[in-house]
Amino acid sequence: MSYAVPKEEVTTSHFMTSVQIKSVADYEQRLEYVETLMDRVNGGDDLALPLLDYVSKVIEAYEDSHYAVEDSTPARMLAYYMEHNGHKQKDLADIATQSVISEILNGKRVPTPEQVKKLAVKYHTNPVLFI
Repeated sequence: MSYAVPKEEVTTSHFMTSVQIKSVADYEQRLEYVETLMDRVNGGDDLALPLLDYVSKVIEAYEDSHYAVEDSTPARMLAYYMEHNGHKQKDLADIATQSVISEILNGKRVPTPEQVKKLAVKYHTNPVLFI
């Protein structure tokens, strides 16, 4: 992802404006950017943490205003993210066993707090979606 930035000093307001989401294309670019930032943070680049936090909040605000989740359940959200990412239950082995994932998808079980955290990280979204 690249932003057209003048060669002069980048101001905070210029940066903040350039990160804002105004379209679905912007949204998708910011999601990709967050993945890049997460890779940097996971690789030990602690300087990327504030930027990751800021861009994540921009994405969260966009999702809150464009994707209502009032009638959602953890099962529906998990099914949505699995389908959207082409995942099968076996692809979530790092989160829970296939039988546990099946129970969550069938509404027989809710994800544990640890599973919620892992799902949020895996799908780059707000943990509250899986609660």
